[in-house]
Amino acid sequence: MTTDNNTASGAQAGTTTGSIDCDVLVVGFGKAGKTIAMTRAKAGDRVVLVEKSPSMYGGTCINVGCVPTKTLLTDAHRHAGELLAAARTGADTASAGTGTGSTDTADSAARTADSEPGTATTAPSHDAAFSAARSHRDSFIGTLNAANHAMVENTGVLVVDGHATFTGPRTVTVTGGDPAAAHPAEQLTVTADTVVINTGSVPVRPPIPGADGPRVLDSTGVQMLPERPRRLAIVGGGPIGLEFATMFAQFGTEVTVLDGSPRLLPRFDRDIADAVHADLRDLGVTVLSGVTVEEIADAAGAAAGAGAGGDATTDAAGGGGR
Repeated sequence: MTTDNNTASGAQAGTTTGSIDCDVLVVGFGKAGKTIAMTRAKAGDRVVLVEKSPSMYGGTCINVGCVPTKTLLTDAHRHAGELLAAARTGADTASAGTGTGSTDTADSAARTADSEPGTATTAPSHDAAFSAARSHRDSFIGTLNAANHAMVENTGVLVVDGHATFTGPRTVTVTGGDPAAAHPAEQLTVTADTVVINTGSVPVRPPIPGADGPRVLDSTGVQMLPERPRRLAIVGGGPIGLEFATMFAQFGTEVTVLDGSPRLLPRFDRDIADAVHADLRDLGVTVLSGVTVEEIADAAGAAAGAGAGGDATTDAAGGGGR
């Protein structure tokens, strides 16, 4: 556990034990929490901001939500465009008039580049593009994460890294390391006149047998995959699931969406939902509507989903959050 400033009374910068009294305590370094903390610090309050994970400075959006996923999605779209342009050039010069669809030609070129790294191509392989996109995302969110920390600290807010547990109506104990340990190595008691809870959302796994398997990922885990899966099943056809379907399909992954609704995106205007479905079909995404996933089994190096409406075998399976 670390502290990064010295505005609240009772502790010096870098202190990892003892007690602090302050005017405002904010638990969680998300968008709302950082805004409240900075606003109150600028007004003259002594403010402490506790965050369990330094990798989450700035909150869900910039670290594991909209910013990293849109970065990956944009890079995937750019990659697909580069492949399509390369395929069209090749088709014009070598196989004009064969009737081969441009998307199929682009995907074929990418598969060749993946399996034959020495093959000349004007666009990177799917695997190379996915690796480059991951590096781009990591660099971008690292910059935003550090900028958020500096922005908050510069207003005079005391940032404390650790796990906060309420021990009184306006008192928390912040523990570094494992908070469940019998004798935690570092503890800090923070008492405040006002306490703001800003702990945010968490990914959720559906109550399906096998959903805790090693190849089953939530919406955070699937975007952090170190390598591109060859096959991916997505349980749920909502906006988050379809965003990942679009992104991975453009990186060459064989994607199947298992959706419980009779029609895709039932809460959206029908013309919009139909347009989305058409775009997914063009990308090669298989959407199974009106299906119920009853079990996910991990066997033979793959995750197999079985249920009413059909089966799916995949390298990884992902879901959404709440």
